[in-house]
Amino acid sequence: MKGAKSYKRRYRGALLAVDRSDPVSNLKVLVSKSGERIASLGVNHEWERVVWTLCPTVFALTGKHIESVTLNFSLPQSLGAQPLQGGWADVARALFIQREREQHKSVSSHRTFVATIGYIQAAARNRGVEQLTSAILNQACQSLDQDIASAQERYKRHNIVSEFARRCSELGLCYVDLKGYIYDGRSRPSNYGGRSGRRLDDPALLTEQSSRIVAEPTFKVLGELFKQVPRDHKYRVYLLIITLLVSLGRRLSEITLLPKQRLEKRVSGYYFAYLKLKAAQGSRQYELTSMPVMTEVVPLVEAVLLELNDTSAELYACAEEMCRTQGPDLRFLEGTADDEPLYKTRLLEMGFPSSVLSPGGWFGTRGMIKWDLAIRGVVKKNGFLFRHDVECYCRAHYKARMPQPLYMAGGRNYFIKDMLLLKWLGTSSGHYIRQIADTVTAASFDKFLLHLESLCIEYASNRIDQKFTSHDFRHTMNDALDKGGLPELMQTEYFGRKNPNDTKAYQHTSPEVKALKIREEIMLGRVGGALAERVMRLPQDKREAFLASKVRAVHDLGTGMCFHAWESGPCDRHLDCHSGCHLLGWPKQPAEPSQLYEELLRQAGQHLLQLEMGESIFPLAEGTDSSWSKHLCLKIYNILDRADELVPGTELNDLYIYINSGAFDKHVVPKLIEDVGKGYELYLKCRDRFNDACKAYAETTFFPVVPFVPVGR
Repeated sequence: MKGAKSYKRRYRGALLAVDRSDPVSNLKVLVSKSGERIASLGVNHEWERVVWTLCPTVFALTGKHIESVTLNFSLPQSLGAQPLQGGWADVARALFIQREREQHKSVSSHRTFVATIGYIQAAARNRGVEQLTSAILNQACQSLDQDIASAQERYKRHNIVSEFARRCSELGLCYVDLKGYIYDGRSRPSNYGGRSGRRLDDPALLTEQSSRIVAEPTFKVLGELFKQVPRDHKYRVYLLIITLLVSLGRRLSEITLLPKQRLEKRVSGYYFAYLKLKAAQGSRQYELTSMPVMTEVVPLVEAVLLELNDTSAELYACAEEMCRTQGPDLRFLEGTADDEPLYKTRLLEMGFPSSVLSPGGWFGTRGMIKWDLAIRGVVKKNGFLFRHDVECYCRAHYKARMPQPLYMAGGRNYFIKDMLLLKWLGTSSGHYIRQIADTVTAASFDKFLLHLESLCIEYASNRIDQKFTSHDFRHTMNDALDKGGLPELMQTEYFGRKNPNDTKAYQHTSPEVKALKIREEIMLGRVGGALAERVMRLPQDKREAFLASKVRAVHDLGTGMCFHAWESGPCDRHLDCHSGCHLLGWPKQPAEPSQLYEELLRQAGQHLLQLEMGESIFPLAEGTDSSWSKHLCLKIYNILDRADELVPGTELNDLYIYINSGAFDKHVVPKLIEDVGKGYELYLKCRDRFNDACKAYAETTFFPVVPFVPVGR
């Protein structure tokens, strides 16, 4: 067409013209701007320092006892661990600040980014950042492939190399434009998702089991340990944690930081309060929310809570005393005089190990052990301690973090005394200090898994042959609910996720197996929809062949399922599933009919508000027609027909009652507040960058710098 414009993708930063004629000067300007922003990350030392100390609050890791966070701008160990040199070090520091300002990332992500820059510097062979080329980037990726065995990790590093090239190009730090650089050897691993290319008649599909699913024999052994291990065993608390992981499907950090509570009984069932710790954005202000507990596991969860209430009384009292005195619990020394000798028998009664007075122990290496003098020529070898020595031992193991708030939820600070799960502080010698209570961390849980085999030998009739992590129990429960027919949207809500797409990573039923199961359900007449009805009208001997050609994929939509095969091309009716699409189906007997009914009313309510608001804001002229209004009306009535199958008698008037009664507000108002809050956070992050861009634009456009010329020359 004459006069038509051709458009191409606009890269980030394209609105700002980048001059790559002097990359060295551009780097100096970037370093100058970045140096003004390092204070917000807790960095209060000079720019050139190799190891930066970051703010522990911003980069805090939930469930881990980390009092300081560092970032080392050095080469990885495989390349010699030498500090980054010259412009490479400045680029690494500046891009770290830029990545953090754009989107908060974990400190492990930043460390991986810096380590990848180390590979690029090594591939450059004493050349500066300004001389960066695709050949150097290819060499860095080849070195990464040689040093890293994991395909997932290599794929991630290749993406980081592309990110580094793009950032350097957008900031004008190199002569060559590398915004579109992609390593030729980069390939997405098969377990990252996507099409598998497997045939539906492959017999191995029905017998394969994911490594993230905990096997039934493992559950049997864990249940036996839960019954047989004594309550006063030092590892008992970890078995209680596993029981809660199995029963509730929460993350490990959400279990270890549970507040004290009992199950809350409501009309709809039992509920349990926990913290939503995902995507905290570096803040310790979290949301305390309630989750429903499945009826089958209610007795098990109540047994765990009752046991903790009985066996953790001393731990709770110790934590209370620690928060009150801002130190260790020294109540066991009440009535002990300062000059009273404390012999081994007395120290054992206080909870110290039998090696407390050994020369190689904590007191012996510090010269604190006193010995009896010779009496009538006989040398007594009885050692003893004074009260001051015992206090020094307790205070030396006490940490300043212990009485501080662990998190804030609902405007209230939660301390160690408010935690449900506590343990005695362990030392490197294996002794547990019964004067200091501490929370359970992921590191301590991982150490317990190493001792699980010896625990099975002593208390169980069989060993555990499968290796598992704390997160595998969450995968197992999510996969079981998915196989049981729970829609994806309800899975997302139950497991406390923000993005429904994350739920797919926990569904270990392959797409091929889902398609086979849906075919069987259609043949049995358990699926509704245009395609299912067409199948039932066909002769019996032709139904299977028709299904094999039409149902090759299944996509869960929350309120139904889509049979479109995406490998054959994009869907021409995308997002118009409820407007009469013949590839939409749904189970005639859903797992949660009440929740599905409310979800249908919610979607119909959204379409109804769009229809009425659109007509009020943009009224149509008389005699005109609106295809958009017809489209919305069609979707509303199709959804109401689905709702009528669940609750007979549902009509348009019920939708108005649902909206006017306030039931629709709980879906609209929180989402509105959340979106406004996210918008304001984005404004705060982008405000200084927008201001810098406006200043640069104004200086070059409206206020050009005119060189001063003396009069008379």
